[in-house]
Amino acid sequence: MTFPILRNYVDQSILVTEQEIERAMIRSLEHQQMYLEGAGASTIAAIKKLDFPPKTQIVGIITAQNIAFKKFLDVINRKDALLNTD
Repeated sequence: MTFPILRNYVDQSILVTEQEIERAMIRSLEHQQMYLEGAGASTIAAIKKLDFPPKTQIVGIITAQNIAFKKFLDVINRKDALLNTD
């Protein structure tokens, strides 16, 4: 039911990997002090993949904190490995 509606309004879809999502989670915590769940961080990971002209205004929907703290700590503990693969 949702797909036909989205097809009329969505111009582009962007696939992101689990590692890209986890990197976005870490960067959000480090740079914006935002504790994000994977779904919210996926927006940031997708935007990061796009090439925008300078001063382009971007709006993304970001959800937060609907993640078990242990899962978030697991991501943080892999920080060095995740951030050194860019």
